[in-house]
Amino acid sequence: MVEHWPVRELTHQHDPAEMIEAIIEVIEAEQPPYRTVRPAAAEEMARREQLAEWELIV
Repeated sequence: MVEHWPVRELTHQHDPAEMIEAIIEVIEAEQPPYRTVRPAAAEEMARREQLAEWELIV
């Protein structure tokens, strides 16, 4: 699904603190979300590019 996404240099990566926080939230949640994508801009991009999959009822 993500073969077309560009490979980014490590100097352009997002701060991992946001994902670490999201991982902790998922682990501690009684009913964790099916998908967790960070940063928010990446979630918006994933939703656009995988619209049919995001709309599936799980």
